[in-house]
Amino acid sequence: MPNASFQLNGQEVFSEASGVVSVGAGFPAGTVLQVQTQEYTTLQQAISTSTTGAPTGLSVNITPKYSGSKMLVNCAFTAGKDGTNNIVNYYIYRSTGSTASSANTTGSYPGSSGYYFNTVSSAVHISLSILWEDTSENTSLHTYTLYVISGSSMTTYLNSRNSTDYTGTSTISVMEIKQ
Repeated sequence: MPNASFQLNGQEVFSEASGVVSVGAGFPAGTVLQVQTQEYTTLQQAISTSTTGAPTGLSVNITPKYSGSKMLVNCAFTAGKDGTNNIVNYYIYRSTGSTASSANTTGSYPGSSGYYFNTVSSAVHISLSILWEDTSENTSLHTYTLYVISGSSMTTYLNSRNSTDYTGTSTISVMEIKQ
């Protein structure tokens, strides 16, 4: 099969070689270049403390086509907790050559989702979502992972309210958007 290329105003929009189609610099800004999604149905238990977050097991990998692309991360998940602790927060953590997260160094979580129950003393099950915009720093593999953090040490759950009931499904997706 011969190689092919499509150009517009002298810029390559896309090309094909050996059956693989690649986007070129001529694609307009705002074009979704690729989408990666991971569905997670496994019940996951995480121990979280007030000083560090813990990975939940929900993550997705993407290798950006361009450095500087916008990476739009969307995470919809069901979560729960056992016991009387009342503050739980979830955030997205990106690992690649360097790291970034939707949490910041002041302890606030602008790209996060959480819940607070002042008087609840039994298991809680809730559906939450996070939408976070990141920027790819290179074309190396980027891994986006959902983390949990709480006000003190406690047991939290992904896809359940405890170890046995009210199960759910969680997903995380990342879109690379050309700039």
